[in-house]
Amino acid sequence: MKKLLFVTLFVHVAFLSPILANANDPPILKEVHQKIIEEFQRIDAAMKNTAHKLSTSGLTGDGARSYLAELCEKFTFTIDCSAVNSKGTIVTVEPSPHRHLEGTDISTQEHVKRIIKKHKPVMSYVFKAIEGFDAVVLEYPVFNPHGEYIGYVGLFFKPETFFAQILTPLMKSIPVDILVMEKGGRIIYDTDISEIGLNLFTSPSYQSYSQLQKLGRRIAATKEGNGGYQYKVHGENIVAMKNAYWKSVNLYGTEWRVVGVHVEKAKSGSKMKQDRFKDCKETTGKPRYCSKNHRFYCTSIPEISSWSAKNLIHSLVLGLRWRKQDRLRWD
Repeated sequence: MKKLLFVTLFVHVAFLSPILANANDPPILKEVHQKIIEEFQRIDAAMKNTAHKLSTSGLTGDGARSYLAELCEKFTFTIDCSAVNSKGTIVTVEPSPHRHLEGTDISTQEHVKRIIKKHKPVMSYVFKAIEGFDAVVLEYPVFNPHGEYIGYVGLFFKPETFFAQILTPLMKSIPVDILVMEKGGRIIYDTDISEIGLNLFTSPSYQSYSQLQKLGRRIAATKEGNGGYQYKVHGENIVAMKNAYWKSVNLYGTEWRVVGVHVEKAKSGSKMKQDRFKDCKETTGKPRYCSKNHRFYCTSIPEISSWSAKNLIHSLVLGLRWRKQDRLRWD
């Protein structure tokens, strides 16, 4: 009997594995992920082109101002663009409202130290800018015609503005929340703006949600995956089960985790059982099992795309066990 059970499970899982693989990549998350990559590629090309122009014009003067202004105009989320010399001093800034920053020494900032040391492009972590707000800066090295490092071109922006502008058109009427997290746990974008700037591992708001923090550490440690956790629902005084799927984006060696979250809004009591029995019966005519947490598992292939592999195997085991009894059981 044990051998028969193992073979049956193996056949079912092997047959369904392509469907399960697709289930791990919700279409909206793939679309968001691709959109961010495309925007990163566009930024990288523009930064490289500006650095090349500054290599001949130098970091100061009318030519430098023109090239920096042109770079800023390409991206509506940009705050300012700057040229910083090899010692870490801002020498030119555009647009004009930010020119008061010229002459400022920023050599003690962690990302500035990185590019001065390695002469390679850098995307900073979110940091407190000298203007007083949290931001990210992209830095691309500039070399003179003799190949000597003379400084870098910087593009300065708020990540929440960056994501809001490129993701809002994609997210209309879709019941999925998107958040973006640094590997250290800092949330740099969330459709719930009250979460932006919090740290998943250290902020008091999350200390009572151990499932969320455990999943957060998985997200930080792995480039992509999925998992579930319980957390409060934005705008409602309830805690619900949420399903999270994530992928990664990388620019200049800095990674961000892009997470799609869908809320399972459960009803309560016998009404929920009746509705789920009805849904399952209308889908396949053969409901097999409803567990103590009121999940139901149908036998229709189209429905499998919303399952996790763990729930599928769980339902197969219990379905085989109870098929012998030829009846539906509610725990």
